[in-house]
Parts: sequence; structure tokens; C-alpha cells
Amino acid sequence: MRNARQMNGPMRRAMSTFEEQVAESKQHAETIGTFRNVSYLGMVACVIIAYKSFFLAEHEHAPEFKPWSHMRKRATKFPWGDGDHSLFHNPEANALPSGYEEGAHH
Repeated sequence: MRNARQMNGPMRRAMSTFEEQVAESKQHAETIGTFRNVSYLGMVACVIIAYKSFFLAEHEHAPEFKPWSHMRKRATKFPWGDGDHSLFHNPEANALPSGYEEGAHH
């Protein structure tokens, strides 16, 4: 009988520890849900800020064209297209010898 009482003490301690762990586990599960919701809200806020800063901000315009004699010389035509556009020509950033292309700017 005495032996059974000695075994009962550690079992009670183990059960009380288990109950504490279950309570902590429930609290952690609630915290995870809150953290997930806050993370989603933060992501939405970041996307809105990025959209406003990129799409709604005024974009830089190309400088006024100046026909300098030492720039945009064409000794021979380029071997593709009409021969006046470079391989990676961007009409919004690159001017031709005659100036910027019409309708290329916003």
C-alpha cells in the first residue's frame, strides 16, 4: 500500500504538468491565428503602399532633345530593322539622330 502512495505523487505531478501544457497549447493556437491575421493585414498595407509609390507617382520625363553633332552618329546602318534603331532601342529613353519618336512619351 505504501508503494502505491509513493507512485501516486509523481503521477499527480505529471498530470498537473500535462494540464498546464494543454492550456499553453490552446493559448499558442489562439496566438498563431492572431499573428496570421496581422501578417495578412500588413501584407495588404505593403502592397497598397508599393502600388501608390510606383504607379501613382509622377515618372521622370526624358530630357529635351538637343541635336549635338558628336552624339548619335550613324556611320553605317544597323543590320536589323530600319537601320536607325539600336538592337535594344527604347523609344521612351533613346533618341534617334532626328530626335525622340512621336507618341513615345506619356
